[in-house]
Amino acid sequence: MQPHEHIFLDISWVKSRWDLPLLHDIEQMTDEVRRFSAVGGGTLVDLTCMGIGRDPARLRAVSEAADVHIVMGTGWYRAPYYPPEIERSSTASLAALLVDDIAGGVDGVRPGIIGEIGMDKQWVQGIEERVMRAAARAQRATGLALTTHTPPSAALAMYEVFAEEGVDPARIVFGHLDNTLELDYLVAVAELGAYVQFDLIGIEDINSDARRADMIVQLIRRGHADRLLLSCDVGTRRRLATNGGHGYGHLTTGFLPMLRERGVAAEEIDRITQTNPQRMLAG
Repeated sequence: MQPHEHIFLDISWVKSRWDLPLLHDIEQMTDEVRRFSAVGGGTLVDLTCMGIGRDPARLRAVSEAADVHIVMGTGWYRAPYYPPEIERSSTASLAALLVDDIAGGVDGVRPGIIGEIGMDKQWVQGIEERVMRAAARAQRATGLALTTHTPPSAALAMYEVFAEEGVDPARIVFGHLDNTLELDYLVAVAELGAYVQFDLIGIEDINSDARRADMIVQLIRRGHADRLLLSCDVGTRRRLATNGGHGYGHLTTGFLPMLRERGVAAEEIDRITQTNPQRMLAG
C-alpha cells in the first residue's frame, strides 16, 4: 500500500508557483495505476484535496478499471492553494464540512483519510491554523487518520496545533519527512507515537533514495519500524511512467530492493508497506 499519492490533481490555477501540475487524463492515469498493479500494488491513497482537482467519480472509474483499491482523502491542502471560501469560513464550519464530507461522501465515494493538510512555510500561518484545527476536530469526530504536507523540520510545530485539539498522535501521519533526513528530528516525531512517512521516494533532487534507505535502516534499528510509512507522492506529469518517469511502481521496483540490500528483513518490509498503512487507515 502507498499512503501518499495523487491520481487526479489540478493546481494549474495557482499563480507564481514553481510547478503547476495537472493530472487529468483518465486513460493515462488508468494506465499508470495498472502499471502499479502489475508490480504487485494493491492500494493507493489519493490525497488530492478539495479545490485542487479531487474527482471522486473518476477515482472510482480508475479503481474499477485497474482493479486497484483507491482511498480518497478530504480537506484543504495549504496556502495558497485554498479555494476562496476558506477565507470566509470559521474553524467550526470547516470542521462541520469535513465531517459531512466523510459521512456522506460524493458520487458514492466516502473519504477514508483526512488530508493532506499542510503548511506552505516552516511556520503556521493564521488561515492554515484554522484549517489544521478544523481537520483535527474532524479527526476527533470521525476517527480517520490525519495526514500532512510537512515542510522541512516543521512536524513538531504542526503537532502543537493538533495536540491542542486533542488528536491522538497515533492517528497523525507526518508526510514528506524525507525532505529532512536528520535522525534526531525523525526519532523525535516517532517518539510522539506519530507516523514518520517517507513519501518523496524517487525525487532525487530533494534527497537521494540511497540516503532515504540508510535512514530507514537507522530508524528500524532504533525500534521505530512500526511508525514508518513509504510512498512516492507522484504528482507531476514528468514523474509518470508513461512520460518516462518512475511512476507509482518505483517504491516496489526501485526502493524496496535497496532496503533488502541493506539487510532489512522481509517481515520488516511487509510491516512498513502493509501492516502499518493498514493499521493507520483502520484506526
